[in-house]
Amino acid sequence: MKENGLCTLKVLILRIFSLWTVFDTYRTTTNDIHEIETVLGIEAARQSIINEARNTLENQGLSVDVRHIMLVADIMTSEGEVKSIGRHGISGEKNQAF
Repeated sequence: MKENGLCTLKVLILRIFSLWTVFDTYRTTTNDIHEIETVLGIEAARQSIINEARNTLENQGLSVDVRHIMLVADIMTSEGEVKSIGRHGISGEKNQAF
């Protein structure tokens, strides 16, 4: 059986979804979190943050409890949009999460 899933890197996922007869849109992924937020919503972006962080840490041989990664993803998406952790995002705000 021929499989037509696709992993995109900074490609407009809407263009891929328009080709749904060619590609399996249920297994098509991207690492563009902001595009995921725009196309699929904030919960999908949160899950993507978790997946990307887990994969990156595991590839580096680091063991981090998924609950810590989920906490970071929750903080990054708690206001309904994806925010970075750096000085222009969460850390740069006057009102801290905790």
